[in-house]
Amino acid sequence: MSTLEDFQADMRLKHDAMNKQLRSVTEDQMEIIAKWDQQEMPVRNVFYRLVTHELDHTVHMVKTLKQLDISVNEAEMIITTLQEARGKLEGLLVSISDENFDKAPDGEWSPRQVLQHIVDVEESYTRRIDQAIRRSS
Repeated sequence: MSTLEDFQADMRLKHDAMNKQLRSVTEDQMEIIAKWDQQEMPVRNVFYRLVTHELDHTVHMVKTLKQLDISVNEAEMIITTLQEARGKLEGLLVSISDENFDKAPDGEWSPRQVLQHIVDVEESYTRRIDQAIRRSS
């Protein structure tokens, strides 16, 4: 049986593979009829069902943790919010091609610069938190 960390790493790999495969679906292809069990529906609806399924089971996970009396501390709640924000950020990257990755509007940062800034600031904040905790020990 795998550890939680191993399971999460595997989940991320599979999720990244799914995103890579699905990001190439065009607007025209969203109208193609797909079979879902005994139903036929546009590919668009299958996308929405995927989102709904994930949300349903996220709520299920909250319920399960509550029933197991597993509570989340403040740091974990903040990390959850960070992960949600990262998911939204990564979702925005689906629409960016390699050729647009370094383009910037006049006087603004390129997508690459924004992302690099986020990485740099995360490292800085993490270092500051770690230093403060080590100093207090």
